Amino acid sequence: MSLVDPKELDAEIHARGFDRVIKGYNPEQVNGFLNRILRPYKNLYIRNKELEEELEKVKKEQDGLKETFFHAQETANQIIAEARQAGEEERNRAAREADQILQNAKDRAEELYLTIVLQNEKYKDAVNKLVDQSYAISKTHIQALANELFHKMVSWSLQ
Repeated sequence: MSLVDPKELDAEIHARGFDRVIKGYNPEQVNGFLNRILRPYKNLYIRNKELEEELEKVKKEQDGLKETFFHAQETANQIIAEARQAGEEERNRAAREADQILQNAKDRAEELYLTIVLQNEKYKDAVNKLVDQSYAISKTHIQALANELFHKMVSWSLQ
């Protein structure tokens, strides 16, 4: 969900004209109320931008972790290839060393993979939590503003 830039909203609110009627609303009160609504909206807009930037940082970190995993996998494959190039005269010894190297590489690759998976889940959870919190805060503010506007309109209409 993309929010409207507060500058554009402010300009639209101030440019908007209404016909004046005998028992209409007081334009100064309407403008004052709209200005009051615009202030918290600007804060929400700024917070939304901050969260979008934070999400982008998390995505970049996630990409870095994927790259690390890829390099670890390449390293393991390289170790295996080097072990296979061992000379025939040292075949028995080289086979034991290759098995050990391979197991160590697999263990390390598995550790790295699990670390990456856990970090990825943590980042996803953190981003989802931030999005949920931002949504809840925005929703609460909007509901409060809508209720306040409704009550004021009702009280104005009763006057």
